[in-house]
Amino acid sequence: MVRMPDVKLAWLAGFLDGDGCITSNTRDYRIRVIFGQKDPEVLYHIQELMGGAIQSKANVHPKAYAHGIQHHLAYGGKASYELLKLLLPYLVVKQPQAKIAIKMYETHDYPSLQHLHQELRDLKRRNAA
Repeated sequence: MVRMPDVKLAWLAGFLDGDGCITSNTRDYRIRVIFGQKDPEVLYHIQELMGGAIQSKANVHPKAYAHGIQHHLAYGGKASYELLKLLLPYLVVKQPQAKIAIKMYETHDYPSLQHLHQELRDLKRRNAA
């Protein structure tokens, strides 16, 4: 697990709270943590701290918030689990989502995974409303 000062963990948690996404795949219930930005500079900083690969793609969806090139830094599986465990004490808005995602990673019972996945989706919908 990565070691870094509390101030960096708090900064990263704040960034996840504001501009990040915690999600799970509907097919296999793998958790993912995604940071997205139009300007990749902050993603390069996160990449220096946590590793990972930045992907860039054109955003041309007509209802998209920002057109142009979008940059994403995503963590899946064990990397997302370890990241969420590190950030959990510092998260505010997304702490409930992180707790569910952590449980999902630790659970190997299919019915429980289905339930936790739905709980995560419902929580995200309530927060978006």
